[in-house]
Amino acid sequence: MYLKRFFNINTGRTYLSIAKKYRNPGTGISTDRNIKSLGYLDVLEKEYDDPEAHFKEVARKMTVEEKFENKITLSFNMDEKLAPNTDNDKNFGYAAILKVYHELS
Repeated sequence: MYLKRFFNINTGRTYLSIAKKYRNPGTGISTDRNIKSLGYLDVLEKEYDDPEAHFKEVARKMTVEEKFENKITLSFNMDEKLAPNTDNDKNFGYAAILKVYHELS
């Protein structure tokens, strides 16, 4: 995520928002998705000393939080054995991980 600045030529004001890049699956074109609208820069300067630096840090923290939320941890018991007469179609993923395990010793 990043801080997006939009300058409106008609009003002469700059609008800030936090945006994220994404690729449209239909067209394949990269574009922005507005995550959070912040407001006009002149109004935010009354509330914050340096609103751009402040919201850049907010956007960076949101990126870190999003990455942490999307992270998963898997654990496997490598001592577990497959039962005899097991249907191998259901356990194909186990075989791939077992091969990596034996290659690493």
